[in-house]
Amino acid sequence: MLDFLSNLSYWHWAVLGIAFIACESMFPTALLFLWPGVAALLIAVVVMLVPHLEPIYQVGIWLITSLAFTLQWIDYRKANPPKAAARQTPRSKWNDYIGRQFTLRRAIINGRGEIQIEEETFAVYAIDDYPAGTLVKVTRVEGKALRVQQVLL
Repeated sequence: MLDFLSNLSYWHWAVLGIAFIACESMFPTALLFLWPGVAALLIAVVVMLVPHLEPIYQVGIWLITSLAFTLQWIDYRKANPPKAAARQTPRSKWNDYIGRQFTLRRAIINGRGEIQIEEETFAVYAIDDYPAGTLVKVTRVEGKALRVQQVLL
């Protein structure tokens, strides 16, 4: 094992960098594997330029650059959090419909019906039955459907 560490070459660092980046792409960790991978690729370039660099210095530079890149990334994300729309899942966009009014596409019979929002059709639930064309208001999201009630004019 120590013999391996004493003979580190640029391609060892390149493989390590690619492995870290592959782990990040397979198991998203908020880019925490990306930065050690980038640091390893940087060390691969350094070792190509300075082939006789001692392995202890290679590992030390890698540890310092990995830590520096990761801490910089964490500071950047704290200062620039992702926009709400970028974090929004398809299900959470349904919450945007709460309080809005729509016309029933299909009558609510036995508590179930449909509304159409843009090009998408949504299942709706209601306590009372309403005919198609009734104006309803979305009151909440329930699983894979919207709960509605009739809008009284």
